[in-house]
Amino acid sequence: MVQKLGAGHTDAQKLGKILGAGAIITGSVMKMGDSLRIDSRIIEVETGIIVSAERRICRENLTDISQNIADMTAALAKKFYKQK
Repeated sequence: MVQKLGAGHTDAQKLGKILGAGAIITGSVMKMGDSLRIDSRIIEVETGIIVSAERRICRENLTDISQNIADMTAALAKKFYKQK
């Protein structure tokens, strides 16, 4: 998935430039009934292109949330480094 950031999502890119980072991870959490939707993206700072993205839907308990975050992190890293 390659997606260009819209005008409303430039803060993460600006922060990445200030920090001198090549890429930055952003994300969001949304409550959906008894579940949580967790979205995360790796953004290439120079271009603003989303180079990797993941979404998980999980139950609202610490074990499920922690496992899903660990799985997302591994999947994001795998996609990101595969593209390099």
